[in-house]
Amino acid sequence: MKKFFGYYILPMLFKIQKASWFFTRPRTHGSKTVLTHKGKVLLVRHTYGRARWTFPGGGIKRKEDPKDAAKREAMEEVNINTPNLIFVGDFYVQDGYKHVHLNVFTQEVESDYFKKDDIEIKEAKWFDSESVPELGPNATKVYQTYKQWKTSS
Repeated sequence: MKKFFGYYILPMLFKIQKASWFFTRPRTHGSKTVLTHKGKVLLVRHTYGRARWTFPGGGIKRKEDPKDAAKREAMEEVNINTPNLIFVGDFYVQDGYKHVHLNVFTQEVESDYFKKDDIEIKEAKWFDSESVPELGPNATKVYQTYKQWKTSS
């Protein structure tokens, strides 16, 4: 039943929500986390949307701190505890008809172990930081923000 929901129902609901953005033009806030381990970065592919590689993260709930949202999303999507997140930057993008403010965090984790959420995450994998696969525009901007912060710190 979980697999059915993740592969059929969730993508359908996402398409309906996306269509409503044409009329509502929402402003949303999200957090993404670049998790690293010994020169590798963890990327995920969601079961909904375009299924491009991206970083763990998602929307910030009402009155939720962006860092707390990043911690919650890392735990929900890949079951990784992130008590020592570092804020590396933020940016604004227009995603279709939606205006998004994204906060970017990072943390070097001690282990490469993760357990993906089978409903929301289709695939999760560690990639060498120099050979990251093609990312969507938002994930590319997240990674650029992270790399810029890394070179300046």
